[in-house]
Amino acid sequence: MSDEKELEEQEVPIQETAEELPAGAENSDSLEAELSAVQKELEEIKSALQRERAEFMNYRKRTQTEKDMIRTIAAQQVLSDLLPVFDSFDQIGIQDKTKQDDPVLKPFLEGAALIQRQLWSVFSQRGVEEISPDGEEFNPSFMEAISITESETATAEVVSQVFQKGYRIGDQVIRPARVSVTKPAILATTGEENE
Repeated sequence: MSDEKELEEQEVPIQETAEELPAGAENSDSLEAELSAVQKELEEIKSALQRERAEFMNYRKRTQTEKDMIRTIAAQQVLSDLLPVFDSFDQIGIQDKTKQDDPVLKPFLEGAALIQRQLWSVFSQRGVEEISPDGEEFNPSFMEAISITESETATAEVVSQVFQKGYRIGDQVIRPARVSVTKPAILATTGEENE
């Protein structure tokens, strides 16, 4: 009898172990499912983080571009406001030889020429370029025609006189050059014949 009792006691642990195996297998499956869910969630978080990082980088680029544009517009506005002052130096005739020979005007003109050079130095440091298209073909994108004359000898629309210099920064025109244009008489005649 004691042998039977010992056998029963030995069988019990075997049955418990057998019962625990399927439960362990279920735990293993559930752990794998949980691991898979956590990995999927981790991938989603990584993807969201990458999207946020890309959006932030785009935001930084966009704000830097906007800052640069605001600086450029502000510089153009200040330079545009200073252009009449710069033009005044041309109007007083700094380059006029007869005025330079006058002993009373000479020191004044030399001082004005120095100020004009300093002002132009500031302009050129900011990327300002002068538009003085005397003798060049007329281009309406950075020139404004104040007057147009016809000529039998002209072969194209050419700037014959610059009334006021223009200025630009890169491709952006601050002020167009105001010019007189000579165009071929043939164009005018052809235009009248078509009407």
